[in-house]
Amino acid sequence: MNGKAFVLAGRFSVSSADLKQEIEAVGGRVTRDVSSRTDYLVEGKSASEFKLQDARTLGVTVISEDDVRALLRGEEIAIAQPGEDGSKDLDELIGAARGVFDGVMGARAWEQLIALLDACSLEQEGALTHYISSQVGARWEAEGARDRAIAYWAKEAAAERWTDWLDSEHMPGPAYREIHDWVIVPYSLSYKAPEHWLGEMMRGVDAPKYGIVRSLDLMRFYAASKKVHAILTHPNLDNIHALRASGTNVLTKQNANVVMTHEGFAALRTLYPGNLSVAAARELASHGPRPELRTLDVTGIVHPDQEASALLEPLLDAPLCDHVTYLLMAGYEVPYLLERLEDPTTLPNLERLMYFTPDPRGAWNARRVRTLFERVSELVLDPCYPNPILDLEQWQRFCGTRLPASIQTLDLRSLSFEHVQIIIPEAIDRYVRRSSMLFAPDGTVQDALLPLCRSTLLEHVERVRLGPLFYDERITSIFAEQRPDIELLV
Repeated sequence: MNGKAFVLAGRFSVSSADLKQEIEAVGGRVTRDVSSRTDYLVEGKSASEFKLQDARTLGVTVISEDDVRALLRGEEIAIAQPGEDGSKDLDELIGAARGVFDGVMGARAWEQLIALLDACSLEQEGALTHYISSQVGARWEAEGARDRAIAYWAKEAAAERWTDWLDSEHMPGPAYREIHDWVIVPYSLSYKAPEHWLGEMMRGVDAPKYGIVRSLDLMRFYAASKKVHAILTHPNLDNIHALRASGTNVLTKQNANVVMTHEGFAALRTLYPGNLSVAAARELASHGPRPELRTLDVTGIVHPDQEASALLEPLLDAPLCDHVTYLLMAGYEVPYLLERLEDPTTLPNLERLMYFTPDPRGAWNARRVRTLFERVSELVLDPCYPNPILDLEQWQRFCGTRLPASIQTLDLRSLSFEHVQIIIPEAIDRYVRRSSMLFAPDGTVQDALLPLCRSTLLEHVERVRLGPLFYDERITSIFAEQRPDIELLV
């Protein structure tokens, strides 16, 4: 125990102060918070879920008070390693996996597959991983499979609509959360590595199961850059399609080099680089084109104290972005992007845009914004960003926007989700913060949809994506009456 770092979580047979004193008496250290330097988290009764989650994320070994007692006596303890379960027969595991694939694809189904892989032994893991990988390709990646799943969950989410929409205690059901995860985030990370797998990979665990991972979501990942490097270079991650980074510890210059050179990222399709340093941006720009990369998310990439041009210029000029068709932008980077994107040689294949503004009518009528909109055929809008409350007057200003004729498809699926609200006085009085259009009363639906259908916003639009609202007859009947010429899509 000499030199080892411990974190205590929960209640023990003795006070935490006494247990800490015992550990320190033999040379151990006890700290308050879990970090990448923690060796053991000691889990007691009612342990903090936040500390347990941090431990799983950072790959910290979780032990019991009995384990600590054994260490204090100088005994070795058995640390369970991934792949040591094997309590189920392989045929039983494959049968359970087949049952998952017979259902509807989605985040919950993915979690069930992860649990099956965690329940098998190392001897079983290779065969089960092979079966799951083959079925993901044959079923979930087949043409139209994702669209059918989105339609299913959207219909189920619409059916979950509750009648007492002012009930602030009422939480959305599982289908609503499922469609939110699959629709609102463009890189839904449906095949992402769970946090405990990330922790295992940081510790150097070698397991075939990691080969099914297609996405790395490191958005809230705060490990040291060396530990992140261990994940990015893990030999079992051989086919990553989406990377969602966060702070500078994730895509340092060294880690940016891995993304551009490691064979596991050769098929990268979606990149959210997070808060890059200029050195990391230049590293990304120093490599050749990536034909598979189609989605680039630069929302929030620039902080107030950063110079947008120094960060974004090398990225936009890089061969990396030559094939990007979908750009997401919001925040401090917008003014510089509007200027750069006036040049049609910047992101020459751009077709789709997600653009956030708190005052659409005022901002979008500016020359540079319209010039950008004229370059794309599909616009993804979040009319409430960044303000979570949008009153009817603001909504009417939003509907007064005149889009260029080049935009044929308008994506308004964000209206279905809890972070988008059209608030009326009763809701404000009750402090309701989740009143999306899907759960709004009939009067609010009328007040919102009639101005939308009669607005200049839809003047040239041929198709509208609605998400779960597609299965709300109140919505579709208004469109059918007011704008029968518009094709409604899920």
